[in-house]
Amino acid sequence: MSKISSNQLPRKYTHLGDLQRSYRAARHAAFRIGLRGYLFDGEPAPVDVFIAVSRALYVSGSIDKAGMEETWLAGASEAERAALFSRIATGGWS
Repeated sequence: MSKISSNQLPRKYTHLGDLQRSYRAARHAAFRIGLRGYLFDGEPAPVDVFIAVSRALYVSGSIDKAGMEETWLAGASEAERAALFSRIATGGWS
């Protein structure tokens, strides 16, 4: 019995790796959209976005206790928000 290569599979089959990449890409895109909405548009933050913003601000020393995220955002310039977005979106905050 010969092995079937991946390009010989019928169309209905999807590789697990393709599904995982698609799922991760969709989650990453949703996270970035939520982060952008929270930092720039004043939308309510999804839980994962709020946690990431809180951690990033705490680690950078911008806030010293929980609950100060909104205060920081209220006084932050667009450049500060953009820098925070960049640090979180690229994973450079931890």
